[in-house]
Amino acid sequence: MKKKSVVQESVSKEPSALLMGDVIDAVYNEQTVSIYRDNPLIEPLPPTLSEEEQGMALICSPDYDEEERNLPPHDRIHLTLSLFDIFKPWHIHTDIFSKFERLIRGGLRHRNPLSPKHFRDVNSKVEALRRGEPFKEKSRRSKLAGFTFLGTPGMGKTSTIEEILLWFPQVICHTHYKGKDFIFKQIVWLKLDCPYDGSIKGLVLSFFKAIDSLLGTDYYSRYCKDKRAARDMVPDMARIAAIHCIGVLVVDEIQFLSKLRSGGHEEMLDFFVELRNRMQIPVVLVGTPRAKSILSRKMHQTRRGAGLGDAVWEPMDLDECWDLFVESIWKYQYTTQVSPLTRKLKNALHEESFGIIDFAVKIYMLAQIRAIVSGVEKITVGIIRSAAKDDLNLPGPMLKALRAKDWDALEDYEDIFIDKESFIKKIHRKLMDQNINVASPETQAEQEQSDSEEDTTQLEQNSGDEMQEGAEGGSTSSQVAESETQTFSVDFTGKSLLEIALFQAKDGSIPYHKSLVEAGYMRSPV
Repeated sequence: MKKKSVVQESVSKEPSALLMGDVIDAVYNEQTVSIYRDNPLIEPLPPTLSEEEQGMALICSPDYDEEERNLPPHDRIHLTLSLFDIFKPWHIHTDIFSKFERLIRGGLRHRNPLSPKHFRDVNSKVEALRRGEPFKEKSRRSKLAGFTFLGTPGMGKTSTIEEILLWFPQVICHTHYKGKDFIFKQIVWLKLDCPYDGSIKGLVLSFFKAIDSLLGTDYYSRYCKDKRAARDMVPDMARIAAIHCIGVLVVDEIQFLSKLRSGGHEEMLDFFVELRNRMQIPVVLVGTPRAKSILSRKMHQTRRGAGLGDAVWEPMDLDECWDLFVESIWKYQYTTQVSPLTRKLKNALHEESFGIIDFAVKIYMLAQIRAIVSGVEKITVGIIRSAAKDDLNLPGPMLKALRAKDWDALEDYEDIFIDKESFIKKIHRKLMDQNINVASPETQAEQEQSDSEEDTTQLEQNSGDEMQEGAEGGSTSSQVAESETQTFSVDFTGKSLLEIALFQAKDGSIPYHKSLVEAGYMRSPV
């Protein structure tokens, strides 16, 4: 049975939602993977899953009854809300799932609270952290630092992370292990939101309140005095995190670090590195593309954040993944007439949403409501477009800029990131798929420069020839060119800059790379 998330408001002046999972008693299972055996922290975890099993664990398909399409219009409008309950995983979801499976287990491999040495090491590390001194590691430690997950808002980053985390128990209560008393509460995962002001103190306070909510402890009142500075509380946070053997700490909305004054975000990033390096606690940072420039400024943060490979989630392309996504939601129709899914409908929904999942679902819902209320009772391309235009007023300008690849306009939307170079490479591959013989952008640029030099040399030579021909009464090159030129016109009315650029590249009237540069889709590398 699929787990349901529990969201609890923590008691504070600035309450924030806390994701809470299952609390279970430890049941130790034999491990297939040899490196995970004889570890009381790993043995109670759910078994590792194949990619297919991961997909089945995450999928959520609400019940659908075709008979409900015969209900009155005012009832059917409410049924469209079920679209928001659909969760259909594909490869990026299972890839993130696999990362968490490895990250949690890998981070726990060399931690064993049954050993007296474990807590001595924790105390030594914390005291060294409090004094700002390095700690010489005397035992093996995990090399898994974590990973970074960035993506365009509306693509489902947070819901994906939460669905995966909820597959694992959050708290495991141990009492005995192999005939020995083992009274211990293990926290498998903890998800926090980066404070809106990006402050370390806000994150530390949220941490202690979250632990108290999970375990019924009083850490917040013990460590969070009103006038206590954040730097004094950080070692205590590290101690509690290590004592309870947190398997992974997930920090969402990391883009809020951009609000800090100059240098402030570096202090927070250094803190995450300390948790990873010194306390062996894997950290996963989740946010929008606005955080990319911040995270990439520090080499050690970039390297540590890519421990299991970064994940960057951009809007979906119009490809087989998009088709599968649309097919998964299309059956949830509540109009009296069934509208078969066609290529034109798929394309229209992609164009209006720009492949952003949240917008696509909302547009589909709004289109159904419009069809029901208007009495049309059928989903058409026109209804999809009119619903997007009339009912998505706030994101409308952003989606328009995305569709037009208006890079200047997109600068106003910090959370949107479209990699121009990646976009051009996709166009290059599409041209190659159409058997259009084009060089790579770099090669094309070099060729254009070479052609330019040859044209200059030829021009100088022709100028001399023209002067001689003119003296002899012959026709000039301009006259020849005029007679050889064939004029024709192409109607580009209603065509996008990209369509014009691709036509010119295919027609040969302008070099492929140059056409994209002039259309504003790529900067010139020369």
